Amino acid sequence: MKTSLKALMLGATASLALVACGGDKDDDGAPVEASASEMAKGASPLDKPFKLADAEPFDVETYLTAMEGQVEYGSVEFDDSLGATVITDLHPVGEGKDVTVGRIELYGINEDAITTLQAGGGFADMTELFRKIRVYDVSGSLPAEGIMDDEGNQLNGSISIEAMELNAVKVMGGGEGEKMEPGPDNVEFGGMAVKGMTFSMPFGGDGEGIDMDLPDLRVMGYANGEFGGFYAKDLSYSIEQTEEMIQEQLGAMGSEAGAILQIPILRNMIFPQRQDVSFKEMSWDGINITNLLPYIKSEEQPPVTATNLISV
Repeated sequence: MKTSLKALMLGATASLALVACGGDKDDDGAPVEASASEMAKGASPLDKPFKLADAEPFDVETYLTAMEGQVEYGSVEFDDSLGATVITDLHPVGEGKDVTVGRIELYGINEDAITTLQAGGGFADMTELFRKIRVYDVSGSLPAEGIMDDEGNQLNGSISIEAMELNAVKVMGGGEGEKMEPGPDNVEFGGMAVKGMTFSMPFGGDGEGIDMDLPDLRVMGYANGEFGGFYAKDLSYSIEQTEEMIQEQLGAMGSEAGAILQIPILRNMIFPQRQDVSFKEMSWDGINITNLLPYIKSEEQPPVTATNLISV
């Protein structure tokens, strides 16, 4: 049974303490050993200046030109003071693609790996694509599939991000006629940090939906279903939906799971009609979703009998 976007978002907020965040890295992109409580004491990695020493310019503009008609951008240049290739005002072109990134900083790009991917090749082992990427001033709308207003017009959600960084992103797979399909079992990263993120998605035309405010989020890395330390600060979200929407979701989960989730305490936790939640601080020293990966890959709802899907 396929899992709907709405169900995924509700499940994510119900287990919000299991969402991943970032931490500090050293200049070679490797995760620094630190507990989540130690991360909480310092500033966000995004508050710290970064420069990649002995960086070589990378001709990103050639790749962007090859994507003419798919993306537009303001400028591309190599900033020697950062050791990074900087792209400004990047946004995709096409219907339903209303997202703009004000600034992107690309550090330590693996040109051979990028060329291999563009040629349809792949990698037998985990291969680093870049050392670090920082993005700033992200804003745009997101289509709420199948959600219409009373006049039949498509409703949209929205997203904005003040700043975000990913470190030491690696991928494997693809090649030999198979397209590279990034997923939770063939992508790794050394760490992630997010600042000033807001997100909203409507569930209906009368104010139902989810709104989230994420001022500071960090995760110490991810590989093979295991996240490193996690820290979030001043996180809040609200959910509103009708009883009809809740019953639709319960029905889609099958009779056994639906019956269990009719238990009030469980139903109100996972499918609340109205919920407002805030956390001053939240931290974990690690999260393992290895047993959940097969269901994520197949986009299937785990059976109610499945156990140990997430461990903290």
